[in-house]
Amino acid sequence: MVPCEKIVEVLELESQDPAFRGELRLTASLADADGGSEITILTRDLPTGIPSEYNLLGRKESLEKLAALLE
Repeated sequence: MVPCEKIVEVLELESQDPAFRGELRLTASLADADGGSEITILTRDLPTGIPSEYNLLGRKESLEKLAALLE
């Protein structure tokens, strides 16, 4: 973790189906932007059973909810 710049989170996904389990790494990078902050999230080691488009949709929905809370 780099205060105010970068957060790395490692999640251990558990499932009876091997396609949905494993270690998932999320790296959030924060930067100053006009009128606020910009966040970039990089996902690594996404289990093969989780389609990348579902991951992107979930990430988008989470960021929209965060933005609504901060407005």
